Amino acid sequence: MSFFLVAFCVLISFGTGMLAVSLTDVIRTSDSLPPFVNTTFTSFHRVIATTESEIDGVVRGGFEKVAADVLSNLNKADRTLSASIYNSLDRNVTATISGIEELGNSVTTVSSSVGNVTSDFTKMNDDLKEARDGLENQRRQWTDFCGSPSGSAVCQGSSVDFTAVVLPTNYVLSFESATVLTNLEEIQRTNLSSLADKAKTSYNSVPQQIRDKIPPIRQKVDRTFGDVRQRIQEELRKLHAETVKLNEQILPVRNDAYEYARQPQKYHDYIFYSVIAISVFFGLFAALVLLGTCVGGAAYNSSVIPTRRKVCSRAGGCCLIAVVYLTLITAWLFMLLTTALFVVSTQADSAVCPLLEGEADNFTELQKLVDLFELPASTANQTIDLFNPKNLTGILLDCKRGATFYTSFHLDSVFDLNQLQKHLDNANIQSQLGDFQLDERNIEIFSLDSERQTRNFITQLENIKLNTTLDELSQTDTTSSFSGIANLARSVENLANATGGAAASDLNRIAVGLKALSTGPLTSFEEKRKNLATKGLPTMQTQVAATKTKANEICDSGVKARTEVPKEVTASVNAFANAQAKYGQDFVDLTKLAIRNDVGKCKPLYDVYDDAVTLLCRDTLPALNGIWFSLGLILLTLLPTVIVSGCLAKHYRRATKTNVHMETGPRRQQQHPIIVAHSSKYRY
Repeated sequence: MSFFLVAFCVLISFGTGMLAVSLTDVIRTSDSLPPFVNTTFTSFHRVIATTESEIDGVVRGGFEKVAADVLSNLNKADRTLSASIYNSLDRNVTATISGIEELGNSVTTVSSSVGNVTSDFTKMNDDLKEARDGLENQRRQWTDFCGSPSGSAVCQGSSVDFTAVVLPTNYVLSFESATVLTNLEEIQRTNLSSLADKAKTSYNSVPQQIRDKIPPIRQKVDRTFGDVRQRIQEELRKLHAETVKLNEQILPVRNDAYEYARQPQKYHDYIFYSVIAISVFFGLFAALVLLGTCVGGAAYNSSVIPTRRKVCSRAGGCCLIAVVYLTLITAWLFMLLTTALFVVSTQADSAVCPLLEGEADNFTELQKLVDLFELPASTANQTIDLFNPKNLTGILLDCKRGATFYTSFHLDSVFDLNQLQKHLDNANIQSQLGDFQLDERNIEIFSLDSERQTRNFITQLENIKLNTTLDELSQTDTTSSFSGIANLARSVENLANATGGAAASDLNRIAVGLKALSTGPLTSFEEKRKNLATKGLPTMQTQVAATKTKANEICDSGVKARTEVPKEVTASVNAFANAQAKYGQDFVDLTKLAIRNDVGKCKPLYDVYDDAVTLLCRDTLPALNGIWFSLGLILLTLLPTVIVSGCLAKHYRRATKTNVHMETGPRRQQQHPIIVAHSSKYRY
């Protein structure tokens, strides 16, 4: 039994040490509460300040970047817009301008061709007239010869017949060449090339026209950005005012929490002395048990009856009996304390801590716990009621999931991001940039004068009709005329050879004149006719047709260019304005995305809350569990200790029966009456 008592003493000592350690942990935990409260609320204020600063930076910085980019693009608008306009118009406009220049050259070429053809026609008709005049002159000479005395006899019966030779009449062009040439000269005087140069100059002046519009537009846009900047600052001031109210709402809670956190420190001395008292008390238990066991075991002598034993031999049993009495007196008190701590700790561990930790990512049950406390009500002018249980549970869940402070605390009721969009829409930057619209009258790519001259030129080309003249020249058969004159010359020459004398000289002269007609004007006429019929007129006809087609194309492209210029300018200006407006839209979208998802993460708030839960559930509750467990262990150990101590104490007070028989006679009568009365107890 002594062995068991020693083991029980070790367990009691172990429980006492555990109790002391647990109480020390409680003291250490209570000491850490005030700094923890300060750290918690400091983190809260820091998150609020950081969120406000980051929102301010994102909004201000983003807007200033948008303003700087738009104003910078305005400074480069002459290059940007010109490049856009030129890219869309360059091909058509360049073709139109070069076409007008080509038309100027074509007018000169066609005018020259018409002049050459007219000149060739005139020369051809002159040759033909000369041939007719020469034939008529030879016919008169023949008539005069036949009317002379010497020639009348010769002419009678001859085969010479001038009426058999018929030369064609003058050819006439199938268009009024003089009128055409006059109109073409008028067109030449208009100088289409100069109109093309004017169009080119007008087209190249687009950058300068845009450049002239930049200063007033930039001033207007800059003033508009100033108004938007002021409205944004007003919104940010509202946010700042609300964060100030939020900090003011937190401040009394912080002070109260700090005061509550300091309360346990007031009981440090009591806890400390309690640790000493309880340790000494249970140490006394262990000491009494050990002392009773050791002294009783060392001084116990079964051969000495209890009445004859010394003090030392009886001290062991007394110590053990004292342990029994002390245990019976104090055990119920420690049992009540152990039971209370057990109930509180286990309930907190099983019910409160899961609520605080947000079991299954759900903090809605935490409201039941929050409702147990009296929290400060929000003021009438306070937008955010932080201590509303619904807010608390929602904030914890959002922060745990990594949401931003703006989203978790519903700051959209204070700083509505849609107001940014509204302010930019009200600024209407696009309409102000629409002032870049250029006056189409200042961009004369294909002026009305150019169109009028081009259509006049087309009309003149249409007036040049060569089909009839060409058919007439091609179908003319001069073979009979040539052969008739040649036959007539041979007949006259044969007649001269047959006649002889003075008449032969006259006939030879007529024959030579007829031959001269064949080799002179008639040959030149035929060459010119063939040249006109095969080259001149067909070439001119092809040239006129090609020029007319080209002129129509240029006229159509010019009219199209004149129509498209304002459209393309408007489209380019609108595209430029939309691109600048997109800076604002992108700013709003990115700002919304950043503030709602990235700026001012409230995860540190949940981390602080999690640290608080850890302090309670991982530090404080284990210490309380250690207290009731150590007390329970001591009490459970004391129960067998009391039983064993009682048995051992009883054992120490017994004596053997042999010793009782030896105590007889007068000496026995001298013993204590109780021993005498109970002597049968020691006898068998």
